[in-house]
Amino acid sequence: TELLGVYDQAVEEHNAFLFIGFGFNDSQLCNDAILRKIKEQACPGIIITRDNNSRIEALLKECKNLWIVCKEETGDGTRIYNSQYDDWLILSKKQLWDTREFVNEILGG
Repeated sequence: TELLGVYDQAVEEHNAFLFIGFGFNDSQLCNDAILRKIKEQACPGIIITRDNNSRIEALLKECKNLWIVCKEETGDGTRIYNSQYDDWLILSKKQLWDTREFVNEILGG
């Protein structure tokens, strides 16, 4: 419980979030504090994960500043989405859902 207290404090102190491989499945980590930040306060966030799921899809609809970078439904390319846009951006030759590729491509690693 001490670790969760540190986690809650860190969430409260920050206004932007990077979720790597986080599917929003764990209710202890996906708690009211983080949901309030990304939903109500519209804090920016990006989810980098291989597989999308229904919980992430629901959050994307509710959070205007939340982005997802994930694997294409068919193939190994990348899909990127934010609810302010009508459709997914498809990058069929990039694998940005792989954090190594993301770091190399986006951060210049």
